[in-house]
Amino acid sequence: MNPQAITLSFMPDGTNMAGHSSNLISTFNNDPYLAGRWEQAILQAAQTWAEQTNINFIVVSDNGTPMGGGSNQEGDPGFGDIRIGGYNFGTSTIAWSYQPPPVNNTSLAGDIEINTGVPFNIGSTYDMFTVAAHEIGHALGLGESSSSTSSIMYPVYTGTKYRLSPDDIAGIQSIYGGPRAYDVYGGTNNSMSTAANIDSLINPTSLTGLANNLDIARPGQSEYFAVDVPAGVNAPMTVQVQSQGLSLLSPKVSVYEAGLLSALGLPLTLASASNPTQDGTTLDVTIPNTVAGQTYYIQVQGVNTTAIGTGNYALGVSFNPSVAPPVEASPIITYANGAIPQTGGGSAQQGNANGGLMGAPPNILGISPDTGFSSTDGITNVNRIKISGLAPAGETITIYGNNMEFGTTTADVNGNWTFNNTGVALSDGSYSITATATDSAGSVSPISLPFGVTIDTQTPAAPTINGAVGAVQFGNDGEIGWAPSLLGSSSPIIYGNAAPFSQVTIDQGSQIVGTTTADPSGHWNFTLPSGELLPYSLTNITATATDVAGSTSGNSQPLTLWYLPGIEGNASQSIANLSLAAGSVLGTNTDGSISVTPTTTISGTTTAFSEVAILEDGVVIGVAATNWAGQWSFNTPSLTQGRHRLTIADVGSLGQLGATVGMLNLVVGSQADKGD
Repeated sequence: MNPQAITLSFMPDGTNMAGHSSNLISTFNNDPYLAGRWEQAILQAAQTWAEQTNINFIVVSDNGTPMGGGSNQEGDPGFGDIRIGGYNFGTSTIAWSYQPPPVNNTSLAGDIEINTGVPFNIGSTYDMFTVAAHEIGHALGLGESSSSTSSIMYPVYTGTKYRLSPDDIAGIQSIYGGPRAYDVYGGTNNSMSTAANIDSLINPTSLTGLANNLDIARPGQSEYFAVDVPAGVNAPMTVQVQSQGLSLLSPKVSVYEAGLLSALGLPLTLASASNPTQDGTTLDVTIPNTVAGQTYYIQVQGVNTTAIGTGNYALGVSFNPSVAPPVEASPIITYANGAIPQTGGGSAQQGNANGGLMGAPPNILGISPDTGFSSTDGITNVNRIKISGLAPAGETITIYGNNMEFGTTTADVNGNWTFNNTGVALSDGSYSITATATDSAGSVSPISLPFGVTIDTQTPAAPTINGAVGAVQFGNDGEIGWAPSLLGSSSPIIYGNAAPFSQVTIDQGSQIVGTTTADPSGHWNFTLPSGELLPYSLTNITATATDVAGSTSGNSQPLTLWYLPGIEGNASQSIANLSLAAGSVLGTNTDGSISVTPTTTISGTTTAFSEVAILEDGVVIGVAATNWAGQWSFNTPSLTQGRHRLTIADVGSLGQLGATVGMLNLVVGSQADKGD
């Protein structure tokens, strides 16, 4: 059986099932409890197997060919590899299925018959998910399991089961491999900071691109991609996520603009799409206005954290309004019926002593403590950890870190194992954790898929608060204040620097007033909440930074603010004569961007004795004052290698921001030579 694309179909009512007429659809659709739910329960059951191994299911239509007809054992264009139909058996049998080749080498292989005379339910006896998962297990090649009544493949219905047992998982992985493999990015592109750049996939002529053979391998996993608007393009961007024809993944796609933050300081979602009721679908989102060189982040994840939230997909992008994003062809392969047709029953592979199938590698689930932003990201600020996972019951698990043996442990009767490595302090750094399983006969499994672990015990440096926009200086001692009318709201924006992607917590005295996230360059902004201070009161604002490993810094130096109610004011005139210092400029690129040194001097003119704010991708990075002639200059913080888009805004007499003007498209380092 071709595991990359196993098709499923539901026989239309009236389909001939060895002399019986299928009535599956009408029976279940006319049941008020099952209507609208039974098909989803069956697809969830199929995907429960796919979640654990390297197979994908695809729903296709069924033309009603008599069961066992057709000329293909797999990939027939008229119906699915696994066809599901039913009628009233009139016996105690709940359902029946036919195993795949070589037991059956005709179109009958994998087909499932459900007894429509049984009173099925969802979540109680007889549970549709439990029965369907058992029969699909047979259709995939598994036999009955007598190892535990908790096994989906236990031959007798014993009640509702919501998940596969370790024995079930070991069995399916022994046939199809597993655990489910990550795609080419290895699951590492799980945040904006590690987003996979797909610029190289964009065709410069059609302005479209396709990233294919992608996979959400774990429930709750997100994959992030970064794409830059091509040079010379000022057009809508369409992003398309396709699982239709590839898997049962029910996806969700979100698009973010680099540096664009919400009022809470979080990445602002420009557009998103999902369809929780559709398994295997195509979603499109369009960003109407883009500018050459602007970076966008694309997040793809499952619509939920069930098995339907896993599976293969493709990501298409188009910057050409007349051309749709490209799609990936469905990998369905046709296999003709055997030259000597054979049908009938058969047994699954022989089990080992504890009933599980031999040879399956263990599954590494995670570490503890996992102190990162996600409890399953493998990032911790502790250097003494435990590693846990699943394997066939009773087998000896050998754990390796960066190909060096850490030690061994044993899977318990339920297949759970934990290796306690707290006796050894690991050095800060990255580790690839793998494992093997050895059974009672001494046979060693293949090595597991790697689980990435990052240990970072260092305390991050305290962030800096560099100033405030929406505040006005008064007196000769440098004190600043803010008024409820500034910025069209009642709050100023404070800005500063911290470790890239760290979470910055803002404190007002001993009270936390909010959090924000530093961008890839370490810049952060935060809009202070209003209404908490007494008129003309003094407050100290400080900040701490929590890095991706969960370690928190000390306090920043305080910013002292006065609260000045009832003050009004307007922004000053527009900025003119924006320029770069000659010593900063290294040259001009073909796309119009300017190559500069890491520390760049920006200058211009505007209203005398006023201020201007400098922003990178909409985030304030500094403020400069003008002299008697309206001249000002600003030395940027050291810019990282890559592209930087700076804009300037007037700061009015009371600190309010005017409109941004004069984008400077700057490039530091080797990207300047590529014009990207």
